[in-house]
Amino acid sequence: SLSPATQKGGNHLHSLLYRLHHRPFCCCCCMMALSSRFLSAVAALAFIVIVAIFGGVVSANEGVDVSTPVSASEWACLKKTLNINRAIIRCFMEVGRIDSACSGSVSAAHTAGIATVDIYIFPCTKCTSPNATEQVRLTVEHMKSANLKFGTLWFDIEAPGSAWGSDKGKNQAFFDAMLKEGKALGVSIGVYSSASQWVPIFGSDYNGGASVQLWYPNWDDAQNFDDFHTFGGWTKPVMKQYASPKDAVCGVGIDKNWYP
Repeated sequence: SLSPATQKGGNHLHSLLYRLHHRPFCCCCCMMALSSRFLSAVAALAFIVIVAIFGGVVSANEGVDVSTPVSASEWACLKKTLNINRAIIRCFMEVGRIDSACSGSVSAAHTAGIATVDIYIFPCTKCTSPNATEQVRLTVEHMKSANLKFGTLWFDIEAPGSAWGSDKGKNQAFFDAMLKEGKALGVSIGVYSSASQWVPIFGSDYNGGASVQLWYPNWDDAQNFDDFHTFGGWTKPVMKQYASPKDAVCGVGIDKNWYP
């Protein structure tokens, strides 16, 4: 037989089970509550995924290049308006001298919090002083003298027939000298060009720049490399100039760039 305590506990359990069995229960209400919580969780997860995919990619992979002076407030406006985190600034001009706006624009980009600040050279191929080697050295020394850091030094290779002569061998020698000096100085080097510019300047068989990164233009408004075709020994680019707005943005003339 059960002890009094056990009997008391059993009677209490029996009473509890009886009340639970006969208590009105709304199954529909329970299911609705569960469904509501489930849908809320799914919606929250979907929002996180959308922000990660669409918000993160754009802000992480946008940049602009400029060839005119840009102030810190203008960089801040570009950063806010276009979600850029890369600036590419002209520092040497095709007339054979340092761009006087370069150091100010580079400093302003840093002040505005642009994560990556690159510079580029539009070489003067007709200049004998400074020559190809000196143009690269002068540009790097200009940055060092201003105590300014930069990411990549890009060589802007374009305008066959005007910026570059018709002698492909001479053109190759000029480019080789630029590249050799850039590597000797220990800076990150890249080339901005396209097949329509590169081949007429250097020839279809010249692969002298294939050891460095490629940034190419195609204003198709597409943020991808689906349009890219190999040239100059490059099989994969690192960045694409995908648009060149007719109107200024934040008062600045820009080209838009994308990179994965």
